[in-house]
Amino acid sequence: MEDKKFCKFCGEKIDKDAVVCPKCGRQVGQAEEKKETTSDVNVSKNTNPKFYEQTWFMWVMLVICAPIGIFFMWKFHPEIEKKTKTILTVIFAILFIIFIAAGNSNDESSFNNNQTTNNGFSNTTNNNKKKNIALDEKFTFDDLEISLGTDFSFTTINNQYSDYNGKEIIKMPITVKNLKDETHGLNMFYYSVYGSNGTKLDTPSSYFDDSVDFAGDLRTGASYTKYLYFLYDGNGTYTVEFDNWITKRIVEFEVNK
Repeated sequence: MEDKKFCKFCGEKIDKDAVVCPKCGRQVGQAEEKKETTSDVNVSKNTNPKFYEQTWFMWVMLVICAPIGIFFMWKFHPEIEKKTKTILTVIFAILFIIFIAAGNSNDESSFNNNQTTNNGFSNTTNNNKKKNIALDEKFTFDDLEISLGTDFSFTTINNQYSDYNGKEIIKMPITVKNLKDETHGLNMFYYSVYGSNGTKLDTPSSYFDDSVDFAGDLRTGASYTKYLYFLYDGNGTYTVEFDNWITKRIVEFEVNK
């Protein structure tokens, strides 16, 4: 019997022991079958890549978020030459940095240009260059209309258990009106009082029920008159600073007992 067989790929009659078909060049022996099995697995794996391994996703991420796009490019795309990857990395990294810097610049510009003028005061911290506010003069701060009264008086804390016992206190009226379209009030952490020598004064409001610190919020358009309580440290110029890190208002007045 003739020792021949047929190539399973092209049908050519070839030697029985042939490993490679002389016509089509395909391996037909056991080695071919084993290799084919491995190749088939690799082809099956590569024909269904995950979406994040695909080229279109890499480009989308390079545009939207360059660092992630660069990572995917180096991780999942060996078909792209290393030199090309390096150039793309530098280009998109620079564009990403420029984009972030431009965004920060716009935020700062918007912050500095956000001004609401009232009685000659700007709604930014630059208003330190403006004149200080006087007593009985209305001003806006944190969506509130505020004024401090000239008819302040003096009182004394009488509490033997308090560090403030016997201390003389100034009682100053403060009128607050809500200009906001929702419930709102004066935050006790947004104001500070400084005495005649420029030192920040304690405000022992916990001893007085009519302190502005306990006034609560107001409905839109509503107002109240409460009191600021702060230590008296002698005659001179006092200031009350309202500051919420966006807007700053300074009320200056003389105390002559």
